[in-house]
Amino acid sequence: MKVIFYPAYLSTADRLIAMEYNTATLTCDIGVFPSFYEPWGYTPVEAAAQGTLAITSDLAGFGQFIKGKGDGITVLSMDGVEYAKIVNELYENLYQLVDMEKKELTRRRINAKELASLSDWRLLVKNYVKAHTLALKNLDSK
Repeated sequence: MKVIFYPAYLSTADRLIAMEYNTATLTCDIGVFPSFYEPWGYTPVEAAAQGTLAITSDLAGFGQFIKGKGDGITVLSMDGVEYAKIVNELYENLYQLVDMEKKELTRRRINAKELASLSDWRLLVKNYVKAHTLALKNLDSK
C-alpha cells in the first residue's frame, strides 16, 4: 500500500505528479476523506464516480446522504464517538482493503460508481425545487 498525501490541487503543471485530477484518481484504490466537518463533501463523490473506493464521515453531508446505501463508499461514524474508536474503524477499513480479493475489490469499485450516481444533479434537483417551493409557501403564509 502506498499512501499519497497531496495538499494541493492536482494539475499537469504542478511538476510533482504532473497528472490531472481525474487521471490520478483512476490510479488509486481508495480515497480517504474523514472530515470532522464538510457541508457536502465533493471529493468522496468525485473519487467514487471514477470507480475508486471512498471513505467519508457521517459529519459530511454526502456521508449522511449515502450512509447505509451499500458498500464501495464507507461512512465512518464520527458524531460523538471517541477519537481512538474513529482511528480504529478507519484502520479496520484500510486493512480490509489490503486483504481483499481482486474480485471483491472490483465489485466494490463498480458499486462505488453506482452509489456516486445517486448524487447526480439531475436526481437531486427535484428535491431542491420541492424545498424551494415549500420555503416560498411558508414565507407567504407568514
